[in-house]
Amino acid sequence: MAQSVSSSTPTSAKIQGFIISADELERDNESQILYLKGKVKVIYGTQFFEADDVEIHFKKKQAFLKGNVLVQSTSYQIGGKEIILDYEANQALIYYGYVQSNNIRFQGDVIEKQNDTEFYVENADYTTCSNCPPTWSFKGSKIKAELGGYAYIKNSLLKVAGLPAFWLPYLVVPLKSERQSGLLTPEISYSRNRHLVLTQSFFWAVSRSQDATFTFKNYELGGLKPMVEHRYALNDDSNGITKFAYLNDKVFASESRYNNYRSPDDRESSYSRWALNSYHQYSPNRSNRFQAQLMLVSDLQYPKDFYEEFTNYSDSALENKFSYTKTWDHSLFSVEAAYYRNLLQADPLASNTAAVHRLPEIHIDSTTKKIQDLPLYWTFSSNFTSFARDRAYDDMSTLNGQRYVTNNYADPRCENAAMAGCQPVYDGAYDPYNDIIRTGNRLIMKATLNTDTYNIGNFINIMPKLSYNEIDYFLPVGDSKTASKRYLQFEVSTRTKFFRIYDSDYDKTGVKYKNEIIPEITYSSTPWINKDDHPFFGTTVETPYSSRSIISDNDVNNQGGILFDHDDRIDNLHIISFSLLNRLVRKKREDNTYRTLVNFRLTQSYDLYHLQHATGNKQPLSDLAATLVLDFDHVQSYTQANYYPYLSATNTLTTLSYLNEDQQYFKIGLSSKRTEEPKQDDISFAIGFVSNYINLLTGVIFDASPNRSSTSRLKKYSLITQLKPPGECWTVNFYREQKVGLEAEWKISFDFSFDGKPTKVIPPAELNIN
Repeated sequence: MAQSVSSSTPTSAKIQGFIISADELERDNESQILYLKGKVKVIYGTQFFEADDVEIHFKKKQAFLKGNVLVQSTSYQIGGKEIILDYEANQALIYYGYVQSNNIRFQGDVIEKQNDTEFYVENADYTTCSNCPPTWSFKGSKIKAELGGYAYIKNSLLKVAGLPAFWLPYLVVPLKSERQSGLLTPEISYSRNRHLVLTQSFFWAVSRSQDATFTFKNYELGGLKPMVEHRYALNDDSNGITKFAYLNDKVFASESRYNNYRSPDDRESSYSRWALNSYHQYSPNRSNRFQAQLMLVSDLQYPKDFYEEFTNYSDSALENKFSYTKTWDHSLFSVEAAYYRNLLQADPLASNTAAVHRLPEIHIDSTTKKIQDLPLYWTFSSNFTSFARDRAYDDMSTLNGQRYVTNNYADPRCENAAMAGCQPVYDGAYDPYNDIIRTGNRLIMKATLNTDTYNIGNFINIMPKLSYNEIDYFLPVGDSKTASKRYLQFEVSTRTKFFRIYDSDYDKTGVKYKNEIIPEITYSSTPWINKDDHPFFGTTVETPYSSRSIISDNDVNNQGGILFDHDDRIDNLHIISFSLLNRLVRKKREDNTYRTLVNFRLTQSYDLYHLQHATGNKQPLSDLAATLVLDFDHVQSYTQANYYPYLSATNTLTTLSYLNEDQQYFKIGLSSKRTEEPKQDDISFAIGFVSNYINLLTGVIFDASPNRSSTSRLKKYSLITQLKPPGECWTVNFYREQKVGLEAEWKISFDFSFDGKPTKVIPPAELNIN
């Protein structure tokens, strides 16, 4: 028997778990069918659906919806002209409708809903654009969609603004934000040496712990370059990356920088160029770590020509190394082997005979340990290094007061200038007072004794320290193949601290500040030195403390040369150093965080030994260095100033930047180098603008030097434009960079939002304006 209820006002009821609201309600108890008409709204479990007419068949567990149909759940929305809904099995057939999850939208003639995540669509369209017609969409004869997975589109047609643009027989697109296999969007770029460059990459998500990218880059001038990059992460401390690229380069083979060093028969022939760049670290536990790095290239010009593949392309050498580190509670052991590829040669295929390698370097260090119950502590460190090269020493010559490695052209420019056929010359006889030893073994041992910190009153503390240093050398040439020097170093530092806390409004604002002023004076001396009379040490006065971190070609002009590295120098023979630190720290009660808002440091040293023993101009004062760092919520500033008293000149670098939550950005920088000729003054300016349809980052560096060599003040110009068409579903990224005197380079890339999430704003760091 059927019951019918009709009213001008909506009727509400709760029947077999359904919460119902409709203009008309009729129930057939015999057939167990519920008929609903007019503004029907039904809630069942986590599902909500509405339509003009609804039939609920309780026996079949189905609902038939017609007219303005809408079905909603927590993860999707379904609409259409007619829907057959199996509400228990959570399945459905949708006619002339759509499925939408976040911004992902499918629509078609027939949609079969298998479960909450799987859908089959016939004569379908897919897009993540919110505008109508969508900025882009894919039309396919059939689409299988897995929310949180992939969409498989058969006979796909890319439409832009509703117009057909590109056809593929089959296409797979991701519907999730997690890493996944698939084609990456192509890139189009232009470089001054290669002209038009087309790039297409494929990303392979091998597993949860590893993935790979295969890239094909086609240069208009140069040909096709296949590239592969493999990454893995076993845990936070065990990971690695390997990159390989290959190019049969016709451009390089035709250039003079290559052919100047080739025989006439070999010139103009194509040359295979390649690069292998790899880094790995493995930590089976907290006490052991293995690290390995490979940086191999076919020629010395490769890192400069393809600098985007090398983060350290401007270094003087490529470092290949392997290391193992073992730590205990109170000691550390490490061994490292490093092989260097010398890049400071004009011939791109030059041999590597000039490079010096560390094969191996071994460290054994201890932590600070207390001596029984005494107020004394000691530490020990040791370092053994074997410096290896094909030839143990360099024959040296002098021209116009400049020393250089003897060569067949008798020219100091031999190594770095384009001088074909220029080679070092060895006479076979080592001259200990002229030639420079480049290989050998060195053992450094250092034992340090320090005491407790002594306090004078409540303000001043004193920290003395005494260390014994011994350096032993084992040399391959000369009458005496061993050399040693040993010395004592004494250091005492005293410091005090003045501070004040500002917290009068802490209960109201939840913010307090602490200002600290910390002056410190350090005195260090080397009261005793015992050094063998050996040519390796030379005859010059020890290096001034002010140049302790500088090694240059001028060191070759000193008797004894550059030795091996910095560790061969004694640069703190008799030094007084002063520093002043002033910082302001903020504490927020809300999240219990601390932030250093202001950090100002001033330092200078006075070299008493250099004052007493140096010949000629005595210059004991180091540069006066000042650093100021401001770090507020949206504003950051960095200032570095170095005043050189004997040059009456100051080098400065200042940057001021602003970045808010909306990624609006501003930066200005000033750089001045007054200690070099010609004097250099640079002004940099960068700005970032974020809006609904366009994001813009642009920056310039101007040469403000009074005696600049170039007629143009523009040193560098960079532009990043991120176009966001309506629909919030893709961006077009345009990069442009130009340096003074060079042709501009640019790149275009596309960023599609296949998973429906908005594309990210390009960060200011990509602009690379310093």
